[in-house]
Amino acid sequence: MIAVLRSCHDARGGWTVEYNMKDESHLPVSEQSLVFRLRKRAEIRRQIQDRKSVQEGRRDRIADLLEEAADEIIKLKGK
Repeated sequence: MIAVLRSCHDARGGWTVEYNMKDESHLPVSEQSLVFRLRKRAEIRRQIQDRKSVQEGRRDRIADLLEEAADEIIKLKGK
């Protein structure tokens, strides 16, 4: 998997981090990489409109932690 980090300001004035990575969503979960699953879960959490942090325009700390874990895995694998 190739992950390319792109950062930009979102509409709320915060930072949005996007990763251009291989889409593994067509694969069964058992065949999806851990990094893909972590990033996908973070993406999903940030889009749930009922979440308090989304409603208030604040960062989702759990989603941030999922992204951080994915980053660390990539770093440790040397990719």
